Amino acid sequence: MWRWIVVVALVVGVVAFGYDAFSRWRRHLTGQEPERFFVAPEEVPVANVEAVIASTDDRLAAIRALREQHPGLGLKAAADLIDAARGGRD
Repeated sequence: MWRWIVVVALVVGVVAFGYDAFSRWRRHLTGQEPERFFVAPEEVPVANVEAVIASTDDRLAAIRALREQHPGLGLKAAADLIDAARGGRD
């Protein structure tokens, strides 16, 4: 019984490794840029922050909208950008 579990785990591991290697190889050949997982607050245009604030009066909705526009932006960074642009309004 244990031998089958070990065999299945090894097969799943080999298939997962092969899929990942093939995906990376294909992205390399096509020249696609790898996904970015982090967006620095400096990369967010001020116009985007001001547009989000103009679209809603709610602070939380503005943070949510900004993070939807820039998926790699962290929660704290988005909140800081919104607070700085709002000028301390509550």
